[in-house]
Amino acid sequence: MMMDIKLKINEKYLCYKNLILSFSNIKQSLIFLTLIYCVAYYPIIRANVYYQDDIGRAAFGYRGWDNYSRYVSNFLSNFIHANSHIADISPLTQLIAISFLVVASLIVVIMFSDKKKISIWSLIAVLPIGLSPYFLECISYKFDSPYMALSVLVSIVPLLFYKEDTIIYMGASALGTILMCTTYQASSGIFPLIVCFFAFKKWLDDEDILSSFIFIFKSAFGYLIGLIIFKYLIMAPDPSGNNVMYSLFELPKEFINNLVLYYKVVNQDFDYKWKYLLIGIMFLFVFSNTVFAKKGKKTIVLLNSILVLVIGLSVCFGLYPALVNRLQTPRTMYGFGVFIAILMLNTVNIFKFDVYKNYISRFLILGLCWSFFVLCFVYGNALNVQQKYIDYRIQLVLSDINKINIDSNELNQIDIQGSIGFSPVVKNMQLYKNGILRRLIKETFCSGSYFGSAYFLYYFGLENVEQVEGLDKNNMDLKYETQFHTIYSKDNKILLILK
Repeated sequence: MMMDIKLKINEKYLCYKNLILSFSNIKQSLIFLTLIYCVAYYPIIRANVYYQDDIGRAAFGYRGWDNYSRYVSNFLSNFIHANSHIADISPLTQLIAISFLVVASLIVVIMFSDKKKISIWSLIAVLPIGLSPYFLECISYKFDSPYMALSVLVSIVPLLFYKEDTIIYMGASALGTILMCTTYQASSGIFPLIVCFFAFKKWLDDEDILSSFIFIFKSAFGYLIGLIIFKYLIMAPDPSGNNVMYSLFELPKEFINNLVLYYKVVNQDFDYKWKYLLIGIMFLFVFSNTVFAKKGKKTIVLLNSILVLVIGLSVCFGLYPALVNRLQTPRTMYGFGVFIAILMLNTVNIFKFDVYKNYISRFLILGLCWSFFVLCFVYGNALNVQQKYIDYRIQLVLSDINKINIDSNELNQIDIQGSIGFSPVVKNMQLYKNGILRRLIKETFCSGSYFGSAYFLYYFGLENVEQVEGLDKNNMDLKYETQFHTIYSKDNKILLILK
């Protein structure tokens, strides 16, 4: 019995090993993807910015992912940081994230490549998985980035088992879904997205439509099992209430309404050139599938190509459009980048005979990927400049506060109002003309949020200071009035108004 099991395992291992080795340039592909991701992310890593949640984690060493049922992230952090009290070990965490992205990208390329040799254009086409404007926020996190990237990988790996027995494939799909939900739930749309496009590809490759439907059914069943197990056996109540879904009666209408709102955000985030390139790629996807379809099948291929696009655009954000409190931060929308990558990968691999149309598809794909690649540098340098501006403004405030005669042995209260805004240099980077940059670069010295004051309060040695709200300047004495800030003080209370 044990010998039979070992033989089956060895056979499966050799099968997958031969599948990978059948692609003659697998090593070169790994090197290429790693090099591109590392070069693109270098300005972000070099900026060395504590991004949002990083501020608290670096200062106090807490993890806290279990608050959102991300138990795998919590568990793996013990090994990655070699301690339960986590410390800043960047850029190691971001390099780990890159390794996950490289593997995930390569798996997708292999799945959608017909030839035994991976083309350079397929590798370029898949880059938006990691280089889309939305994933840039994920890689900016020094502590969260490995688990965000891992959630992408575990969403894709189950598809390697689609030729296995039904139980094995559905089990792998369920397990991958559970791992995704316990690392970062923003990847919840990736598995159904790839299933949709892959089933369409199988049908175009002359497989009967029944086998494609069976593949979709098995995938959906495994995915739903994973979601059900997570929701009823694993998921803890979200303290923020962000995981409340609409009722079944409300869901269809509200899902569509929220989806429309998501694409309004995409429209604001994307530069007009990106939108034109993307629309061109979508048109070529539909056009080329129809042109190369067999006679008598062109109409159904045309309709199915459009249907696949609609389904892909509907599922790429995962379950988030089904939430009452929808999440629309860039880090929750990177499924759209995966949609772009899958779309471009399919488009660039369609043109096998028509050289001229192949050049058109390559031009559009290269143009969009180059735009995303350049954005990485603009964003990374903007992060660096903004952080220098924040530090400068904080130093000015601390210098004036230090001159105020307050007793550091007593508990002092400080109320921060206003905001320093963006650095003049960042504004000159056409920040307000590019919506995604405006959302990616955070103000970390302002009122109204924990992240707006945490860096100021915890990183510069302020002692016996607590933050309060609602201090009235009319009841306090004016201490300093500058072009950057105004400071009022009375007894043990300080009112800081930023300009």
